[in-house]
Amino acid sequence: MNDLTDLRIFIASLLRPIINEAIKENLEAAKKNIKDIPISQSDNSDLLSYKQAAEYTNYSIKSLYGKVHFHTVPHFKNESGRVSFSRKELLEWLRSGKKKTKAEIEQDADNYVALKK
Repeated sequence: MNDLTDLRIFIASLLRPIINEAIKENLEAAKKNIKDIPISQSDNSDLLSYKQAAEYTNYSIKSLYGKVHFHTVPHFKNESGRVSFSRKELLEWLRSGKKKTKAEIEQDADNYVALKK
């Protein structure tokens, strides 16, 4: 029993560096393959720079800087700190701040009164 345990430990100590090296090589190859995958123009067209987001939202670039700082606008930061905006998320964000018209408020009031009767 003791000899078998010693043999297993010995084999594991021989194989561990080989297995670790193989894992490291496979991981490096996988990272390279991921970097080589091209991003199509259609995938990238949804991402906007500060200037593009400012034009899209009619906010100034300075206002967007402040909104990013205070996390009040949806945005992305990559590992280097570069900020991007999703056109779709900006539109949803803009629409979420929609104020009701006087007619919509009156309709809501009428509906509320009708339900309370």
